[in-house]
Formats: sequence, C-alpha cells, structure tokens
Amino acid sequence: MRISIGGIILQVVTIIIFVVLFAEYVIRYVRKHLASKPLQTRTKPFIAFLFASTISILICCIFRIDELRDDYETPLIRNEAAFMTLEST
Repeated sequence: MRISIGGIILQVVTIIIFVVLFAEYVIRYVRKHLASKPLQTRTKPFIAFLFASTISILICCIFRIDELRDDYETPLIRNEAAFMTLEST
C-alpha cells in the first residue's frame, strides 16, 4: 500500500512541476510574441483545455492519496459519488 501512495505522491509532484513550467512557458511566450503576432484562434482553447485537464488529473490524484492514506478503511473509499465524478473527469 505504501508503494502505491508513494507512486501517486511522485505523480502529484511531477504534475505540479509540469504546471509551474508550463505556466512559465506560456507567460514568457505571450510576453515575447503577443506584440508581434497574436495567438492563433486554436491556440487559446488548446492551452486552456490542457491546463484544465492537468488540474483535473492533479485533483483526482490528490483525492486518491487522501482516499488511500489509511489503507482501505477511510470513508472516502466508499463514497461512490466522489469516485465517479473524479474518474469521469
């Protein structure tokens, strides 16, 4: 069980690093290129949905860590509504 939680924690740390680096890249790109040429119409939704999906995965992983912290004895593990909502995103 501890190996599973360790793996999920590693995944959360990796996703957080990705989000920070991705946000920094987008900010630098916009500052450098926005004056010379605007973003394409398909680029803005792509960036927004990439960020939203990454945050959704991050939330799901954090929920999974909380769900498994006390083996299979937490009340969260029996909460089907939360499980179905997070897994469907």
